[in-house]
Formats: sequence, structure tokens, C-alpha cells
Amino acid sequence: MKLSRRLFLAGLSAASCGLPSEEGPASPDFPLGVASGDADADGALVWTRYDGRDAVQLEWWKRDDPTTLRTQPLTPRDGGFCITALEGLEPGTWWSFAFSTSSARSDEGHFRTALADDALEPLRFGASSCSRQNYPLTPFLRAASEVQCDAFLMLGDTVYADGADDLPSYREKWNEALARRPNRLLRASTSLVSTWDDHEIINDASGDRLDPARVAAARQATFEHQPWRADGQMPQRLWRSLRWGRTAELFVLDCRSERNHATGEYLSRAQLDWLKAGLANSPATFKLILNSVPITAYPGAFFQAFAADRWEGFPAQRTEILDFIDSTPIDGVLWLTGDFHMGVAGRTARDGVGARQLEIAVGPAGNFPNPSLSYPAGPQFDFATALNNFTTLELDPASRTVRVQFFDGGSRTLFDRTYPL
Repeated sequence: MKLSRRLFLAGLSAASCGLPSEEGPASPDFPLGVASGDADADGALVWTRYDGRDAVQLEWWKRDDPTTLRTQPLTPRDGGFCITALEGLEPGTWWSFAFSTSSARSDEGHFRTALADDALEPLRFGASSCSRQNYPLTPFLRAASEVQCDAFLMLGDTVYADGADDLPSYREKWNEALARRPNRLLRASTSLVSTWDDHEIINDASGDRLDPARVAAARQATFEHQPWRADGQMPQRLWRSLRWGRTAELFVLDCRSERNHATGEYLSRAQLDWLKAGLANSPATFKLILNSVPITAYPGAFFQAFAADRWEGFPAQRTEILDFIDSTPIDGVLWLTGDFHMGVAGRTARDGVGARQLEIAVGPAGNFPNPSLSYPAGPQFDFATALNNFTTLELDPASRTVRVQFFDGGSRTLFDRTYPL
């Protein structure tokens, strides 16, 4: 999202002056802590970066039962990355893990395996976006310490890599971001489900207008630092779905690298058809679409000035997917997004196609506020905030409702409403 240089620099200067000191990880050999991601009913991916030279092993155990400890040796990949899938675990259970050598041990991480395929029970997911390296990330500290989330959804701009143009420089940006204590604590507290947005590549990154070599470097660095399950046949593909029993299915979109302005494609035809088929065939009560840039039609001159950077700039595909959900019809759809430096709850349109579909814009976790002079309001919108925040989504399949709460980085609840889906 483009912002004036003056506003950007003012926010950057203000943030750079007030960063609190942050204690380091358990061991300097594991400087970025640990993380887990893309949990399924059988296990999850676990992750760290190791900077030492001794042999490394992975340890894991049921979180409340250390007698279940198991270990396996690991060989770090290029760059020291240790990424492996833990398998054969029980569905819907909490696990802990750590990495160790003969002389060092990492932070401990925790994750819950997804529900069994036929399970139907409430879930709570956290969500945020837009966490700039040199801003306080107090919402992440609060999310990690006060709220137990079954998984945390990262809606993009997890790192601000603008200025990077090759693999070493992208790695440097990720290292700067993930070494920070708020990121380490949040990533250790529960598993992640993540997508990317423009700043993982370059500001306003857009498909066919990007240098392929730059995208390839950014993609590799993102896969190295985010625990994502790669597609077996198309390992460079970001879009994927994850099931949490019969309660929820998460559809993770790539809203940046497949854009084609010449053909009017915001998503590739393959990705859009996959999304439509997945929504139509999902047995889950709730279908959460992780969509890094809003599909909502935002009124007003300021927001329309940037419409070309989101779904509104590709109106045929926007209408196609919203109309497909309306007319099929498909119940339980919840759009989630980031990018705007603004937390919002509202419908994707004031009237017409999409007027009954809910989109929640989450974040920023740590960034300057959206500079619009006025923020979205009723009747289309129920809430908007410029404060740094994180969101929780409590999914209740019995009542087919989602409770949406926004929290700041202190002690306040900014918004609390339950929506029928």
C-alpha cells in the first residue's frame, strides 16, 4: 500500500526512538528461536535456525507429559535452517519441542495438532499482520502471554524486506525481524498459518510487473523462515488449505505473485478455480479465507485512490468469487485480510454482491496507522481502529457463530462482537 513519503518517514522516526530493550533467545546458537506451522491432525512442521557446528537433535513431547520425550537427529539445510515434519501424533493434542546440541538448547515451542477429520468442537485462532522490524510489537507479547490460541494466522507483511533484491539481503531482513523477542515469543507459543503480502517482496508487489529473480529470492527466503508445507508437485506454490476437523478449513491465498494485469487476473485461474472448488466441497462448518489484501469495497476518495492494489482493481474476478459464494450458496465463509494498517470488521460490500459476506482486517501488530482522515463506519462497517492490535476468532460450530475480538498491546479489548455465519 503506497503512503506519502512524509507520513512514512514521520512514523518510522517516531518508532525508532522508542524501542524497548529485548532480551535474547535461550541460546545464541539458535538466535531466531523456534516456530511451528501448518499443523494437521497428524503433526506439524517445526523450525529453527542453527548457527553452531555441533550435531543437532530435535526433542518433542506431550506438553503436559515429559515422560513422552522423543528425539531425532537433524541435518541443517543451507543457511542453518532446520525444518522438519513431526508425524504420527495424536489429533487435537498439545505438544512441546526444542532443538539441542551437546552444549546448547533452543527456546521451547508449543503447538496443537489439528482436530481429527470428523471432530466438531470450538476453536480459537489469533490473527495479525504488518509487523515492521523497528516498531514496538506489544500486541505479539500480549497474544503470546495472555491468550491460548489453537493457531495464529499471519496475514502478510511479517517482514518489511523493501530494499532487498537477492537471497542474502532477504535473509538479512528476516533475521532482523525474527530475532526480536515479541516475534520469538509469539512463534513459540502456538503454530502458525501464514501467507505473504507485498513487503515480503517489495512495496506494492504485483505479479507480472515483478523481476522473476527477485521474486524467486524473496520466495526462497520466505519458505526458509516460515514453517509452510510445500506442495509435493508444485513446491513453489504458496496457496494451500488446512483442515481442522469439521469445524474449520483454512484457505491460504497468494494475492501477490500470480497477478496478471494483462488478463485481469488477481489470482491465477488455477488458484481461483481451486478456491471455488475447495469452498464448495469443504465439509467444514467455517471456511476461513486468508487473503492478504482486502476484497472489501472501501468507500471514499482516499481508499479508492489505492483500489488498483487490491481485489477492486480486478473487478471481474472479485465479482466472480463473491457471486459464487452468494449464489451457490456457501455458508460459514469468513474473509481475513491485512495490509491496511487498520483493524476493521464489516461486510465486503454495502449492497449487492458480497453484502452478506464478512471480512475482518487484522493488524497492524506494530506499524504506523493508516493515514486516512476518516475511517470506515456504518452501515457497512461495525468497527475500525488505527491502534496496533491482534485479533482472536472464536469459532463455535454448535451455534455457527464467530466471536471477533480486537486487543491492543496493553490491557484493552477494542472490539467484541459475535457474528452468525
